[in-house]
Amino acid sequence: MVINVKKKSILYLLLFILLLFIFSVSIVIVFKSGDKKSNVKEDDVYIEATSLNVTLKDYLAVSNDFGKTIKDSNGGAFAYIDIEIINDVDQERNYQLFVTKNTDDSDISPEYIKLYLTDMKDEAMPNFDRTNIPSFASLHYINDKPSSKLILSGTIGPKKHINVKLRSWINDSYVISEGNKSFSYDLGIRAVK
Repeated sequence: MVINVKKKSILYLLLFILLLFIFSVSIVIVFKSGDKKSNVKEDDVYIEATSLNVTLKDYLAVSNDFGKTIKDSNGGAFAYIDIEIINDVDQERNYQLFVTKNTDDSDISPEYIKLYLTDMKDEAMPNFDRTNIPSFASLHYINDKPSSKLILSGTIGPKKHINVKLRSWINDSYVISEGNKSFSYDLGIRAVK
């Protein structure tokens, strides 16, 4: 009888430890998945990114050399976004990754907003020259989406993903004002035929 009580106690203890482990793993998964936001688009091509909206505030302007090395966002002076482009279907898809300016009366001119897109090894993506960093104003509009500027287009294979990094900052040629100006844009993606 004493042996049965010990076996039951050990069994309950193991069950408790197992439940505690499962609960802990669940919490970690929830917090880890909370690091990214999902922006689902058409034809099963979508992005997951650390942020889908960026707002830059005019209290700090930085050089291009500094901007290219940004490793995190600082609450408004510059931004860093990890982006994963995902194709969930069994066919390859053409895609366009783009940015869309949010309108506001207190905007900083787009000519002072710099964008730099790299792969995960910090190598510049097409149209993003390491020496001549494009401004938001110099990016090309998408023909049928005139409020959006193209930052990357390509083809993604079936059930594949592509990881890139987007950095943005206010160029040091901008004169800081006391008017609390800002510049805001959204990140988006779409499948194209």
